[in-house]
Amino acid sequence: MSTSNLAPTKTNALAVISLVASILSFVTFMFILSIGGIVAGKKAQRQIATSGEGGVGIAKTGVIVGWISLIWGILGVIVLALVLRN
Repeated sequence: MSTSNLAPTKTNALAVISLVASILSFVTFMFILSIGGIVAGKKAQRQIATSGEGGVGIAKTGVIVGWISLIWGILGVIVLALVLRN
């Protein structure tokens, strides 16, 4: 049985920021945080590709959740506009 001396890879900080911002966008500052989560997630994916850091799944999830929140917010504004129009 051999033991490995490899240290765990460091998680990219932007990936974590992306996921947190995207999740928070559901409850506060929807458009700002969801766009921020998408941008941070995409930048984190590029950084991870070049640096070899961990967190690719976190960054991808941040981007996906950010898009879901942004689309949900846009649909909410459209529905609200249609309801208040009458």
